[in-house]
Amino acid sequence: MEMEVSSPLLFVALCLVSLCACRADTVAFFGPSYLKSSTPNRISADGYETLISVAGSSPTPFYVSKATSDEVSEFVVSDVFQRPSVTWNVLLFGATQSEVFGNDLNKADPPMKFVEVYGSAPATGKTHSHKISANCGVECLTESFQEGVKRLGGSYSPGNVGLNGVVKFQKCASHGSELKLDNGALIFWATEMGAVWNDLLKMSFTSGQPMQFSSTLTGLYMIRREYGAASDEFKFAACFTKATLIKIHRTLEEKSGGNGSVFTSVLMHGEPEAIYDDKQLGQALMNHGRSLMTSVNSDNDPMTTVDEKTKRFSTNAIGYVMFLVLLFSSLGSIYAMANMDFTKDTLLYSQAKID
Repeated sequence: MEMEVSSPLLFVALCLVSLCACRADTVAFFGPSYLKSSTPNRISADGYETLISVAGSSPTPFYVSKATSDEVSEFVVSDVFQRPSVTWNVLLFGATQSEVFGNDLNKADPPMKFVEVYGSAPATGKTHSHKISANCGVECLTESFQEGVKRLGGSYSPGNVGLNGVVKFQKCASHGSELKLDNGALIFWATEMGAVWNDLLKMSFTSGQPMQFSSTLTGLYMIRREYGAASDEFKFAACFTKATLIKIHRTLEEKSGGNGSVFTSVLMHGEPEAIYDDKQLGQALMNHGRSLMTSVNSDNDPMTTVDEKTKRFSTNAIGYVMFLVLLFSSLGSIYAMANMDFTKDTLLYSQAKID
């Protein structure tokens, strides 16, 4: 009898523990002038989604509970004329607040407010890469990355293939004098940096209209898995990523017409496995890679599986066969019409008499 009573109680206790033990993600809000001077240190996942919508002047979800509304009201200023003209939402996988930002923020860096997002499903599903880079191939991404490194005050010597090369950045010299992009994870990280810079460089600003764009960065996660969080490769890449985020925020302020016009939120996921299982995470990374490297869309793409190659081949084969059938049918019809006998129509010129 004791077992029958204790089992449900144990189950309820485990459920409560699982709800309370959900991992909190860190958000770094750049441009806190749009936040109240005194804001809480935590916000729910729904509250974060709603806050980004309100700050970016985009439609909020269809239904916002009173609890979420009250929570967001504790963060954002009430004056609608103080809304930012540009909202940049960054989803950063594979790094924590201390690994990227640390405690070495300079006075010249934009002020930031760090907040924890709590909830079993932090805001991840509604963030997508900006579509400007969809038409940017390897050569384009290489040029954008090189321009980004130059604007940061570093140097990039491209290699012979793709984004292979060497990056030198004095601000990250404590983790090595240079970073050689000679590995798939490092090259993918550089590709993402190039895509972000490409979005910025090709962005067109419309006066009086709020602008929003999002970026998904998974390169640090891939470098962490390849080299480890204690490696110089990861620390250099994290340092460079921080400098890129700050520089792009400053550049957006300049391009949008002055200081205090950009709201940047960086949501950092140190352990993406806590959100996705291995299969879902792998698929998400593959989809993100394909959307980024659209020029590499052939059977030589290392991210393409055998099943996908077979499906692509079958689809192409059916398309070719249908094309040939239609082609020869059309040619046969034209040939038959061109060689038909010119005689009177037997129905129109019928000699039959009907009583």
